Amino acid sequence: DRGERGLIWSKFLKDVRQIKPGELWRHNVAGDLPGRNNKIDKNKLYSLVDANKGKRGFTYTHKPVWRHFEAKNNLQAIKYANREGFTVNLSANTIAEAIFYKSKWDLPVTSLVEEDYSQKTKVLNNGLKLIVCPAVTHDNVTCKSCGLCQKRNRDSIILFPAHGKQKRQTSLIARG
Repeated sequence: DRGERGLIWSKFLKDVRQIKPGELWRHNVAGDLPGRNNKIDKNKLYSLVDANKGKRGFTYTHKPVWRHFEAKNNLQAIKYANREGFTVNLSANTIAEAIFYKSKWDLPVTSLVEEDYSQKTKVLNNGLKLIVCPAVTHDNVTCKSCGLCQKRNRDSIILFPAHGKQKRQTSLIARG
């Protein structure tokens, strides 16, 4: 936000176009989709989707998709990106919210869980799987070696336990 990191958008898109076909890459380690406040900038997102053609890019978004002034715009943009090969995971704050998102829109979804969440995998009655991020549960797994978050048609919700300096506050959010 302060402009201390990152690239000018056109330079970033040029770099994305240079990624080898079929290569897995992650957009944003921190941050969200381009836009202002809660509204996704469709033009920028669509230009990213275009630059990603033939690659396996993915990201996450907390931009609102439900009960918010910008929800319709955002949901339309996210559905387009996923349909066109750039995976955008809806980021939920609770497992209940994640299940709701998955059942309502059948988009890729991730969720926060409490820092002490111990169940690595759980299968719900409807067949939906809850899976703690393999990079969290296995020392030898990274985003690049896993690629699960990039699979947009998966039958699972990926869970991320609270961690870092704010893990106690994040755990409270994950509890609902």
